[in-house]
Amino acid sequence: MSQSCEFLTTGYTLSCLDSTPGVKNIYLANIDNVTGFTLSSGNVITGITMQPATFFYRFQSPKFTASFEETINLNEENGVFSVTPTIAFRLLKRTTALRDMLLKVGKSKLLAIVENQDGRYWLVGATTPTSPQNDNGLVASEGSLTSGVARDDFAGLNLTLTGYQDVPSYEISSGIIAGITTT
Repeated sequence: MSQSCEFLTTGYTLSCLDSTPGVKNIYLANIDNVTGFTLSSGNVITGITMQPATFFYRFQSPKFTASFEETINLNEENGVFSVTPTIAFRLLKRTTALRDMLLKVGKSKLLAIVENQDGRYWLVGATTPTSPQNDNGLVASEGSLTSGVARDDFAGLNLTLTGYQDVPSYEISSGIIAGITTT
């Protein structure tokens, strides 16, 4: 009797050592504004549909201060596999606008698009193509507004978004990004 639910069909060959780590931009949208997405046979998102006049909004973080990580969780005793996505980033300056943003984000269920430094995009918080609004999405698990102490300290908003997914995030075809994002 087989002990595997999924069978390996390929291995992984190390390519050139030219990886480009890091997050370039983060785009956020309310989960209810995304009505569906289309997956190719290679599990890449080739289309995202949204409510009229809604977008993913860009949040720019200073270089080398944002991260995107997906932790695999396996509970063998209960037969449960899950993924915990975590996005952490900073927004500069302590302002009323950031205070208000923290309140909105803190009370919302969100989806994110993470743009890596290598030009790849990932949809985070949704794994069900026909009804992403029924997925768990992302929530603000940590956030702080800080003034800093010393002259060269960070002042602004530190924000961490976390979620709970059944599978790792799907890559998005870069050709559809311009039609669903704004600043």
